[in-house]
Amino acid sequence: MTTATAASQYNRVAIILHWLIAILIIGQLAGGLYAAGLPREQGELARELFTWHKSFGILILLLSLARIGWRIVNPPPPLPASMKGWEVTVTKVVHFGFYFLLIAIPLFGWAMISSHPRKPPLEFFGLPWPLLPFFGAGSEETHELFEEAHEYGAFAMIALIVIHIAAALKHQFVNRDEVLGRMLPMFKK
Repeated sequence: MTTATAASQYNRVAIILHWLIAILIIGQLAGGLYAAGLPREQGELARELFTWHKSFGILILLLSLARIGWRIVNPPPPLPASMKGWEVTVTKVVHFGFYFLLIAIPLFGWAMISSHPRKPPLEFFGLPWPLLPFFGAGSEETHELFEEAHEYGAFAMIALIVIHIAAALKHQFVNRDEVLGRMLPMFKK
């Protein structure tokens, strides 16, 4: 890989974190929607799925914090000069939205569990994970507020994913530029 090619794409760690988090997010969205839609008689399966959902949510939070830290230390490659001003603005807004939701959605989930009046235990792949301490006895109203924020955040994430994929495909097949190759080196021009 030439220096010019290397400078125009993300580094290996950023690419691995991007795709690992993307796979986990898609799994979380699909799994969460599936578990939430299970009929009451399949409550045991739903509880088991939500136990996994919580663990993967914590993992996404930790990986997202690592990704943000990595991005601060290793800034992304510059966008192609051929991108219009509005495309650059939309790109920045969408990426900010992703980073915000990658942190906010797991935190809303964590707060939802921590604010539950019964204080259910929280685990990270079988290991105890602390509840957030500032919810005290918790209340049903606070719990429901964070539940709604978690759910709305998930739907906002779906919208951003659709926009992100559509933009990547537009750049690859309409603009025929190097944007997709920044995160998928096999598509490098």
